[in-house]
Amino acid sequence: WLFFALLFGFASNFARTQRWRLMLKPIGYYPGFWNTFFSINVMFFANLFIPRLGEVSRCGILAKYEGVPVEKSIGTMVVERILDLMCILILLGILLIGEYDKISGLLFDTFFFNATTTAPVESHWLIKYGIPLILIIAVSLFSIIIIRKHGFTHLKNNFVHRFKGLMEGVISIKYMKDFKQFIFLTIFIWACYLMMSYVSFQALSETSDLGILSALGCLIFGGFAMVATPGGIGAYPLAV
Repeated sequence: WLFFALLFGFASNFARTQRWRLMLKPIGYYPGFWNTFFSINVMFFANLFIPRLGEVSRCGILAKYEGVPVEKSIGTMVVERILDLMCILILLGILLIGEYDKISGLLFDTFFFNATTTAPVESHWLIKYGIPLILIIAVSLFSIIIIRKHGFTHLKNNFVHRFKGLMEGVISIKYMKDFKQFIFLTIFIWACYLMMSYVSFQALSETSDLGILSALGCLIFGGFAMVATPGGIGAYPLAV
């Protein structure tokens, strides 16, 4: 059963590869399938260590091996992330409708029942004010050094150029010709994610009787946990 879960995982990566290639076509770039596929695998691997590092790594690999400017590929990736967020919100709506009684009971017990017995802990003033102040000072000093080294005009022109490239990537979906294929691949990706959880239930007798809505719950809450910590370490099992 776990082998089938692995197959669904790889199938989703193949679909995500093709979907990204479709997004890059309107802005004039046609990266090879395998370089794109392995860049996506590197993304998931890098995210195991530092959250969101994978997105930068993925675009850097495509820039090196396929000549796609990083700012433009990041623009398409922004659209991809917005689309993924929309998908998970739609699935959350389906879950809330299908498991309303269970989820509402869980939220009530967690946030209302326990809230009456647990006193809030005051944040230390150093954490509340000191750390943000240190970050502001550090960013300000770094900015002054960079401006003195390269000049404000050069930095401004460079920023405008990269911002235009980013926006070109963002609006790439507007000029996409293979939109039906794009929608199909998006649905297929999330169906694979759902099946990864569902077939994994069959690996243990204790979870083999859980249905597709339980798998949907693991996908949604586990997905949020994956963002909270590198690779979901600690947070993912707790959420599931």
